[in-house]
Amino acid sequence: MERIGAVVPAGGRSARMGGVDKLFVSLSGRPLLAWCVEALEAYDLVVEIVVAVAPERIADARQIASARGWTKTRLVEGGVRRQDSVARGLSALGEIDWVVVHDGDRPFLDARLIESG
Repeated sequence: MERIGAVVPAGGRSARMGGVDKLFVSLSGRPLLAWCVEALEAYDLVVEIVVAVAPERIADARQIASARGWTKTRLVEGGVRRQDSVARGLSALGEIDWVVVHDGDRPFLDARLIESG
């Protein structure tokens, strides 16, 4: 069976949000970042998820991961640019056959989208 890993770049600065980090804003009762990660957590073929978070938000992301019971997810420090965060996430993945990359600020991920990638 093929193993899928996921990289979630979430290291942006939310510059257009006026200083509010959109990844940690609640959307229907859960942080925006949780929507993406939990869709990946629920997908059986995804065996490992690496979320690349802004260094100053690692503690916040750990708190969310713990409170929400994420079991497949690890956190790494994101880079200055999206491509840097993706590279750090890819470097942190273990033995996998396929990689899904999905931005942490895009909440509407589902199995159909994962499978079509």
